[in-house]
Amino acid sequence: MTDNALKTPFNLSLITAADRRSDNFRQAQAKAIPVKVTKVNKDFVTVSFEPQNGIQTLPQQQIPQSFSRYGREPTQVGDLGWAVPSEYNTQTLTGLGGSYTNFYPKGNLTPLSFQAFSLTQNETRDYDQYTMTGGPNGVKIIQNSQQAKTQPPPGTQPPAGGSAQARQRRLLGMSSRARAQWLRRAPRPALQATQSTPKAFMQIDSKGVITHQSPDGKHQVIVDQDSNKIALNVPLSDIAYLGGDGKEGTYAPVVTIAGPSKNVQARIG
Repeated sequence: MTDNALKTPFNLSLITAADRRSDNFRQAQAKAIPVKVTKVNKDFVTVSFEPQNGIQTLPQQQIPQSFSRYGREPTQVGDLGWAVPSEYNTQTLTGLGGSYTNFYPKGNLTPLSFQAFSLTQNETRDYDQYTMTGGPNGVKIIQNSQQAKTQPPPGTQPPAGGSAQARQRRLLGMSSRARAQWLRRAPRPALQATQSTPKAFMQIDSKGVITHQSPDGKHQVIVDQDSNKIALNVPLSDIAYLGGDGKEGTYAPVVTIAGPSKNVQARIG
């Protein structure tokens, strides 16, 4: 009984200490937190964290949004969502700064990204149909003809000298510290644009005017409901067809009171 009296309190204190250490570790990890957008800076947003108490106030934080470069959502101030955490630092990848992504722990607000969620206040729509709602300036869909080439990222090419197989073996034979130092000295990937800025797009602006432009920028279809106008802009060297696509049927120039059109053909058969 004497031995149990001495061991039991000690065992209980060990369990309590282990639980406390575990709770502290979990508390320090990044968490998914409900947030509200307070500022929009291009593809990044500054958010305020919704959880509040009388002990501490989380500072507002600038974080990236959870979408790719190929589809940008028109996030607005006041939008609600949540800050989704990553296990490791993402600031280097997003361009916000920081060192290379590694396994060292970072501040638990640094690996977050904003992701919106649905609300009961959202407008009614057909919930079985894909719906894309434009922002304050409408919708613009761009055909991106720009291509890019990147240099091999650090770590994919072994140190110079000797054959490729020998360089690869030398890299694999490095200690983890030496390999990390070499990776830090390696050049960062460089983006090289090979084509000009794309011009093809389909746009619906804030006034509801629909514009569809060809890749060369010389052909436009404009639908303006407020002005009761539909415009078809093509160069004089090209032909606009009415009543067909110009491949089937017979066509002739449209005649006006001033004479026949130079680049408009209408189907007559």
